[in-house]
Amino acid sequence: MSASNISINWYSIGSGPVEIYQNDRLIDVVDASTRSWTDYTGVQGILDYVLVNNDTPVALRKSAPEIIAGLDWNGSRAYYFRGDNHYVRYNKILDKTANDYPRTTDNSSWSGLEDYANQVVAAFKANSDKGYFFLSDGGYLRYDLNDDQVDSGYPKLVDNNSWPGMASYASKIRAALKWSNSKVYFFLEEGNYLRYDLEDDRLDSGHPKPINDNTWPGLGAYATKITAAHQWNTFRAYFFLKNQRYIRYYITTDQANSGYPRITDDNTWPGLRAPDYLPG
Repeated sequence: MSASNISINWYSIGSGPVEIYQNDRLIDVVDASTRSWTDYTGVQGILDYVLVNNDTPVALRKSAPEIIAGLDWNGSRAYYFRGDNHYVRYNKILDKTANDYPRTTDNSSWSGLEDYANQVVAAFKANSDKGYFFLSDGGYLRYDLNDDQVDSGYPKLVDNNSWPGMASYASKIRAALKWSNSKVYFFLEEGNYLRYDLEDDRLDSGHPKPINDNTWPGLGAYATKITAAHQWNTFRAYFFLKNQRYIRYYITTDQANSGYPRITDDNTWPGLRAPDYLPG
């Protein structure tokens, strides 16, 4: 028996009910003759499954982490943070996760970030020197990309002094996307978005606005399902969604590509959701 992405496969020459338990909870019953089952619950983290057929249990463990933040580093490297307090370094040239990842998000890998790893909800690279991490409690961290550490004095509160106009939305942020100009878009839990001008250092007037197919063509149906966003380059961005899916978005034409969303798996994002935790 093996687990692949969100599917479990087995060999059986007979039939009969197979009870499927996820983390000690019965979630489905299928016939053994189907020889496979797919988990569409969208639950993330470490998942323990027990399959029972003819009073015989078989157990396996797999990981189903969501992508919660993306941080571009340079032209060849990006980092993706997951809901299980792990991260991967992604090689944009080879289009796959680097060897020996995922790793634990701790102070040896991200100096100053360890205590806040389970609070990270969004990130973006502002320029070649600085990146930002936003936290579920309404705080934020400024990260020095040259010294590879959180700047001293952080976290700070997202308020109208640090991010003018953002105070009311500080704890509602679920993703952040740096555009190809001075604009940053913040996507909120209830399906709205904000546009912030880094040069003027203030929230643009008229926001928040709803995420729909007029404001973000192709994203309307997923307005409340966005878990992360990442500017891959000046032409392309990615949105990660609940239930391990993603959308490719063209910045130049300002619309989602056709044929999306797709499943985030080893065919589309090699190694991004790998369950094997490695030292570090």
